[in-house]
Amino acid sequence: MEFEGLIKHPIFVSEDLVIEYYTREIPSDILAFTANGLFRRAIEDGVILNGMGFYGPELYKNGYDIIAIKNNAYDYYTGITPNVDKIVETILSFIKDKYKRKVFFGGCASSWVSLLLSKPLEFDTVFLQMPRNEILATDCDNKGVALKIDLDKDLVSSKCHYILCCNFNHEWDHENLLRFSDVIDKNNRTVVNIPDDPLVHDIILTVKKYKVWKRFIFNILRYGKIIEHPGLWIQN
Repeated sequence: MEFEGLIKHPIFVSEDLVIEYYTREIPSDILAFTANGLFRRAIEDGVILNGMGFYGPELYKNGYDIIAIKNNAYDYYTGITPNVDKIVETILSFIKDKYKRKVFFGGCASSWVSLLLSKPLEFDTVFLQMPRNEILATDCDNKGVALKIDLDKDLVSSKCHYILCCNFNHEWDHENLLRFSDVIDKNNRTVVNIPDDPLVHDIILTVKKYKVWKRFIFNILRYGKIIEHPGLWIQN
C-alpha cells in the first residue's frame, strides 16, 4: 500500500525481527508503536515483515507516525530481549522529543514487549488485546512452541495507562490477562471484557461484528477511554 509523503527509516533488522519507523512530510505529534502477536492470518496477509505492521496503514491514515515491530517467527518476540538497550537507544535517537504522545497498540504474544518498552520510551497509553506472556505447545498452529516470559513489576511505568482487553470466556486468554493485571497497579490499568464464544481469541474480530472497531481502537489510542457500548463491559 502506497502513501504519499511516507518516509521509512530502518531501526533494527535481524533474521526474524524487523523494526521500522514511518514518518510523513507533514510532521505528526503522535507516535504509535504497533506489534502483532502470532496470528497465522496476519503472517499470511503479510503484515509482519511487510508494510507498516499490525494495522499500521490505519494508524498512518489517522495521523500517527508509526514504529512497526514485526516478527516472522513463532518465537514470541524474544529477539528483542538481548538487543533491547540498543533498540531503545536507536529509537530515542530517531524520535528525540518530537512527540506529545506515544502509544502502543499490540496484542497476544507481543504484549509483554509493551512492558519492556513502556518505561524507557515513556508511553502514555498501552492498548493490548488478548495479552499473553505464555503460550502452549498447542498454540501457534501446533508448531510445538512452548514459551513463557516473566512479567516484572519494575518494568511497568507509573506514567503510563495500560488498557487490557480479552474475551473472558476464553479461559487461557483470561489466565494470561490476570498475570498482566497482577504486575500493573490498579490505578494504571483498565481491564475490559469483550465476551464471545470460548474459542474466540481475536477480540478485534468481535468488535468488528459490532461495527465500531475503528471508533473503539482510536478512542483508546487518542484519549485512553473506552467507548460506551452494550457489548463491552469494563472490569476494574
